[in-house]
Amino acid sequence: MMNKNIDELANLIIYSGQSIHEVINEAAKNNNSVCINKLSDGSEELTVESIITYNVKIIDRYIYDLDGKLTKQYISINGKERMVFDKYQELLLKIEEKENIA
Repeated sequence: MMNKNIDELANLIIYSGQSIHEVINEAAKNNNSVCINKLSDGSEELTVESIITYNVKIIDRYIYDLDGKLTKQYISINGKERMVFDKYQELLLKIEEKENIA
């Protein structure tokens, strides 16, 4: 049981997600708008804008750390943003779960 918990945490720590280049290539294939910004902490924010049926605008924001690993992902549909993934928040939740079980 303990090894399974350690493996889950380790897998999340080393998880790198879809690379910034893969996301850009996919966006280009779909003729989506792409913007890359350097954030103050040195990480990169990739924004992909697309329009779907009924002229609905979707904005996907990906945050990559200095090593190029995906740390956060957000989606915005019609101006309403929602977090899809936060690597560090998920790590904290898993650690807290394990502490509550112990």
